Amino acid sequence: MKRIQTLDELKIRMSNRVRDSCKKTIIIGGHYALEKDFKPGFLENDTFGIFPQATFDLACGLIRTAKDSGRESKLALLVDDHSLMSMPNWYLFSQRRNDEAEMIRKKVGEYFENFQVPEKYLQILAGYGLCEKDILPASDSCLAFQESIYRQKFELENPGATVGCAGEYQLILKDLAGKGIQRVFGFIPVRCQRPTYKAAVNYNLRRNGNALKVIHAYLPTDSELNSIDDLNEEIARNGGITVVE
Repeated sequence: MKRIQTLDELKIRMSNRVRDSCKKTIIIGGHYALEKDFKPGFLENDTFGIFPQATFDLACGLIRTAKDSGRESKLALLVDDHSLMSMPNWYLFSQRRNDEAEMIRKKVGEYFENFQVPEKYLQILAGYGLCEKDILPASDSCLAFQESIYRQKFELENPGATVGCAGEYQLILKDLAGKGIQRVFGFIPVRCQRPTYKAAVNYNLRRNGNALKVIHAYLPTDSELNSIDDLNEEIARNGGITVVE
């Protein structure tokens, strides 16, 4: 575990890692949440603040570096479709007969069936000379990794276990390995540090498919962090960025 003092220092460190890697690499960035109206949370004062755009930009920069260095790399886009819903555990099988859960299930399903990369992300991609083909599809029908799907799968495979970020993320890593990925760079909300670290350790301990080298950079998410300057100030107040390799 290391502490990186600034975003610029983080960019340099991660860029060097990408250039040095000969492995098939995925960059996780741009993680955003669906709001209660089933639209991406990109408005000012939303729950994640500037985190989605900032990390998508960081991820695209790394992919550009990888391409310029002759390395194979794509972006993985995760969408939190549960934490902001009026009923956060709507995805659990035990809620199948709940009317509110059924309504949310229907609306969330429609969002992913008609999924489109947010316009702000398309603009960032274009700024780096990238396009949607540089995003690794989660499935044949959708580019985005839908978090509730992995939570449902974890509940099914582990009856009685607590369903949360750790189990969900472990299954995402398993899917990435199944797609031939060997290395994962993740820009992760700091609130998810403990469960995602646990998931990465458990994945490799249990040898679920191919072994993965996982590097996480944990960045703050807050509704009041609406600019890169805000983010940099918060990083300074926190004493830097935690990076786990």
